[in-house]
Amino acid sequence: MAKRPKSEEDVLDADSLNTISEAIVPRALDKDRKAALRNRILDKIRESAPAPEGTLTIRASEGKWHAVTPLIEIKVLYRDVAQNVQTMLWRVKPGAKVPAHKHTIVEECLVLEGEIKVGDHYVRKGDMHIALPGHWHPILESPNGAVFLLRAELQELSLGNQR
Repeated sequence: MAKRPKSEEDVLDADSLNTISEAIVPRALDKDRKAALRNRILDKIRESAPAPEGTLTIRASEGKWHAVTPLIEIKVLYRDVAQNVQTMLWRVKPGAKVPAHKHTIVEECLVLEGEIKVGDHYVRKGDMHIALPGHWHPILESPNGAVFLLRAELQELSLGNQR
């Protein structure tokens, strides 16, 4: 259906517009709803501001989780090919295991939730675990599940069959 062009008959005069706008009463918001609305607006403003020059910000909503085994998901946050390093989030379910392996650079692991077991050594929420280059990293497992931030060298993941 084609729209017809607007004519002067279709436009309200200024007095009619004023009468209508004066008749509209805004709905009052309760204190909690007003605060929530204000916070949503401020969050949008904060998120829209560009990161300072020379920096990057990866938002929690960005990126995608990838299942590398049925028990392990990884979200790559940043890769620096020139430095041969990447930063990832790992989300592991109870029973997940990562085979023993060796590193050519320092690996940094910060446990954010749950706990992991490196050999017989437990690393819990808030703990930082560092594997030095040239040393074998024992089997890493999580009896109860965990989420951790891992900064490590770029490499293919070979985690074998896990259920």
